[in-house]
Amino acid sequence: MKKTMKIDGKKLRMARAEKGWSKTDLFLQSGISRKTLYNIEHSECGVRVATMAKLADCLGKPLEFFEDEEPSQDSTEEVIQDILDQCEIANQKHGDGADYTSGKWLTIALEEFGEVSQALQIDEPWSKETDKSDLYGEIIDTATVLVRWASTLKLEN
Repeated sequence: MKKTMKIDGKKLRMARAEKGWSKTDLFLQSGISRKTLYNIEHSECGVRVATMAKLADCLGKPLEFFEDEEPSQDSTEEVIQDILDQCEIANQKHGDGADYTSGKWLTIALEEFGEVSQALQIDEPWSKETDKSDLYGEIIDTATVLVRWASTLKLEN
């Protein structure tokens, strides 16, 4: 029997939305960590069958419902959704940033670009030790800062 299965994260988001559940609701019902839920929902990835069986049971869907049928050639929509989700998390955690100056936004953006740089250098023999090994996540964080900054500027104009 297979130990992992390829999952379409959009299907998990859709099943959760059909129930009217937030990620926190699904976490509370399934006992599966928020980080794992985020990773499953935001990528087409291999997931342990036991984990997906628990989620399928909680959501009232057959396990096969979540399987990825065809890999996507254009992941632009998924990336944009990841940025929007991260914006929502950042807004909840830090507020909408309407009181930030452009100088503050630039400082935050540069810090995020630094983390992208660290992630790019992780396998280089001369790189310093870092916990910034998730290049995709760092780029999403950087894009999130830039989108939030642009949103505040648009509201000002």
